Parts: sequence; structure tokens; C-alpha cells
Amino acid sequence: MLIDARELDPGAELTADTCVIGSGPAGLALATRLAAAGRACVILESGDGSRSDDHQSLGRLDANYTFGDVTDDQLDERRQIGGKSNAWSIRTDRTARGCRLIPYNEASFIGRDLTAGAAWPVSHGTLKPYFDLASAFFGVSPDYAAPNAPSLPFTGGGVVAKRFRFADGDAFARRITDEIAPSTTIRLIHHANALSIALSDTGASATHVRCESEPGRAFTVRAQRIVVACGTFGTTALLLRSNDVIPGGVGSQHGLLGRYFSDNPLINGGDLVVTDPALFAAARPFDIRSTPEGEEMLHLQLDMNVLQSGAVASLGALLFPRPHPRNLSPAYQAGRRRAQLAWRRIKDGTASPLSRAAQLPLLALHARHILEHRRAEADKSDARIDGGGWSKREDVETRYRAYEVLHYCEQAPHFDNAISLGEERDGFGQRRITIDWRWREEDVAASIRAQDAYVSAFRDCGWGEYRVLHDRGEPEIAQYSLGHHIGTTRMSQDPKLGVTDADGKIHGVANVYVASASLFPSGGWENPMLTVVALAIRLADRIASISPVAAQPVRQHESQT
Repeated sequence: MLIDARELDPGAELTADTCVIGSGPAGLALATRLAAAGRACVILESGDGSRSDDHQSLGRLDANYTFGDVTDDQLDERRQIGGKSNAWSIRTDRTARGCRLIPYNEASFIGRDLTAGAAWPVSHGTLKPYFDLASAFFGVSPDYAAPNAPSLPFTGGGVVAKRFRFADGDAFARRITDEIAPSTTIRLIHHANALSIALSDTGASATHVRCESEPGRAFTVRAQRIVVACGTFGTTALLLRSNDVIPGGVGSQHGLLGRYFSDNPLINGGDLVVTDPALFAAARPFDIRSTPEGEEMLHLQLDMNVLQSGAVASLGALLFPRPHPRNLSPAYQAGRRRAQLAWRRIKDGTASPLSRAAQLPLLALHARHILEHRRAEADKSDARIDGGGWSKREDVETRYRAYEVLHYCEQAPHFDNAISLGEERDGFGQRRITIDWRWREEDVAASIRAQDAYVSAFRDCGWGEYRVLHDRGEPEIAQYSLGHHIGTTRMSQDPKLGVTDADGKIHGVANVYVASASLFPSGGWENPMLTVVALAIRLADRIASISPVAAQPVRQHESQT
């Protein structure tokens, strides 16, 4: 059932067994699982069905933040029904709004050198049935193993192939219409801005959620349990702002709320120049393709032995065929960067007329670099990170000569990478969050070791030469953020080492839970979506097992839309 909070009476009080804050995939997976068990849920969503600038502005960061070259627009924290699913953008044969799905691998759950021993309090094996349930929630096959792995190219020597599945954003939107709207046990309250969680005097439990539909128009939600499922940024912000009883916010007792924030930078890896053109035909499964089991795409990752051999980053590799290997020499790359900077300054008008004139000789000097770069960009028409299609060509063995390698990179958890409250305030008077995130020396060193492992594997298997692209001796960062925000409410068995327990319950607070990637003690390179939903479904089962409360119908005086 969909309810517009603006039509509730001022001061209205809603009740439910469980209040879920956030209507993204995690919140909806948890709520539908609880509803199937007969538990009544209220879902609070600050937006509505559209991407409203007014709603989006509520998630804007405080101006004083450090996050590489990431801007607010790139963060794209969707405040609307369906949450981050509205930002999915992978194009496949069946959807224009796909999302890559893959479980976190086993190495992410154990304490390794890179993660400073930050083992997860829940094992990969324990989550396996929930990965299957999460796959079913998205309507995809739970099989992520590569088909016929022994015969696949590019594998061996420490490198293995795995399979992406693709969630369909349009199908996900239809589930909201078809399942949530007519439900009598799920009430999705939109235009419902959760401002803070109110605690009892002792701070041992939560009593209600304070909300406003518009500034000054308040209502409350009372529930036996409260689950915060509004993404890493929204979850952290709400807990930090709920500081009336516990200084620093709910979960801050040991100073870890907001700490260990990390993301997955996208690295321009370089070019894999293959030895045998026949490999392009054999490697067709590395393109996005339709199969009887749905849309899928193979990728490469380092095996457990490599990842446990030292401080090595977990590094995923996506392969995109190109007609021409690129010039990756340091001199050429330096010229390309200077030419691109000169062109950007002229194009965006940031250079004065005199300065623009001074840039012209530089452009002329590097004209070859610009033309070669434009040709390389044109080569991406049928093989790019947000879509595929190259494998449908019949001339792959004559058209292509190399693969461009892109890496999704794991970042080590670091205490000083943090989210906190800034000084600026949003339209509801709430302090905006600020970020202090840095790509650190240990991240650089760990990613170089991982790239070296790929160089050795490709060479030893005889598939080709991996020519690594470095930017002044370091991996070249294409994007500092892939939107895989994790780590600010990390799980731990010991309350002194984390914010929540293995179920996502806040340490020391009896009835407040978290369902987001902020739970992760450490991150792999993978898109966290499937793992987040697996944890959310597991949490729903935990709540259902301790909460045998009959579903409560919507009271008649509550307005419905």
C-alpha cells in the first residue's frame, strides 16, 4: 500500500511490527520477506516515484568534503521509491537499466593482510543460501560459476573466471507496483523524511522514528524493531543525527560510527595483447550476452591463493576488445594528459582568451595524441563498461588485436576514511554529511601487486602480454568511486571493534538494525548489491523468528494513494 505522508494528519502516529527506513533493494527485500511471514511493515521513503531535485538535494554533501574528484552529481544517491535501482544503467538485450550481480567471494570474508585481520562475523558458507534467495529476489539464476571453466581463455596461474548476472531495473520497478502497492501488510510511506531515531532514556532501545513530510509537518512511527536501510550515506547520516541520548549518534559508543568508509575505484588497467586471434572467438562469453538463464557476462578475478599471499588487493578484471593496442608509453600518456587538459580548458571556457591562445601550440604539438585518443574512443562503440554487443560480430578474429582491461579495485579499510556531520544544513534543518576519503599509499601498493599477478598469469598461460598502464608510477584511476559505498557501521562480534553484530543489530541497542553495505567490515572489488540483499533477507528471517506478531491492517483514518 502506498501512502503519501503529506496527507497524514499533523502529529499522526503510525505503528507496525517493523519500520524499514529506505525503499531501495535492501529495504524492499527485507519488507517483502517479513510480509511473507505475516509481519506488518512500514517503509519510509523520503522521495516519491520521480527523481525530484528537491528530494535529491536532501542527500547533497556538505561542501567541505574530500573524495577524490567525485562530485555530488556522480554520487547520485536516489531519494525515490526503489532507491539506487533507479540509477542502474547497464544496457543489455533485455533491459536498459541493468545492474551487475555477483556474490562477494570467499576471500572477502576472512582476515587477510590487506584488511588488517578484519574478518566478517558471518561466513561465506552461512550466506550461501541467502545469496540464492537474493538471486531469486532479482529474478536471476544463482549460478555464478563460469561455464566450462577449464577450457576458458585467460584463466589459470592464479586467475579464475566467474559470471555476472544482471538485475532488470524495469522489472524491479514493476514489483513495486505489483506487490507493494496492493499489499495490506506493507505500507510504503513516501514523502516521509526520517529525521532521527528516538531512544529510551537509557539508550538501550529505540522508541520511535521522528519524521516530517514537509518542514514543520511532523509525524512519528512506533515499531518493535527499526531497520535502517537507506544506503551507506543515508544510514550513516541518520544514525549520526540521532544523538539526543548517545553522544555521537546511535552506534557511536566506541567511536566507530562513520569510520572505515571505502569504495571501489575503477582502474584503467592497460591492454592485453593476445597471441592468437582465435582467442577473441573463444572469449565471447566475456561480453554481455543473452542466454536461456538470462543476461550474463564473464569476468576475471584473482584466486584465494594469490589474495592470501600478502597485501594484495582483490581486483576484478573486465575485458573489452579493441582493434588497436594503445600506446601506453609514459611519454605518450604524459602528452595525452597535457593535450586533454588544454582542450578541456578551451572547451569549458575556464581559460582566458590569452590563455586559450597559449594552449594552441600545445594542442598542435599533441595533435597525434588527440587523434589517437579519439580513435580509441571510437573503438569502444560495441564494447564498453555500460553495454556490450561485440560478441555478435562475425569478424572478431580479424577486427580485434587487444583487450582493454578495466579493474574494479578493492580498497583496504582505513580508520581515517570517514563520514561525519558537516556544518551545512538541508531543507529540514538537518546537518549534511561530509566525507574524508583518500586513496592511500597502501591502496596503490596493493593494487600494483594485484596487477603484477595478472601480468604473470597471462604470460605464464601463454594468452598474451598484459601491458599495464601506469600514471607516474601508479595505477591510473578512471573513476574514484563506483558508488560501492561500504564500511561505516561495520559488523563485529566484539562491540569494541564495530557498530553492529553479525545480524546487523546495533551493539547496545536492543531493536535497531542496519541493512546496507555500511555493514561490511571490509570490501572486495564486487558490486555489493547482491551481498547487501542477501544480508537483508537473512535479517528478515532473524526478525521473523523472534517476532511472532500478527500483521496489523492500515487504520482507516490514514490517507491512501
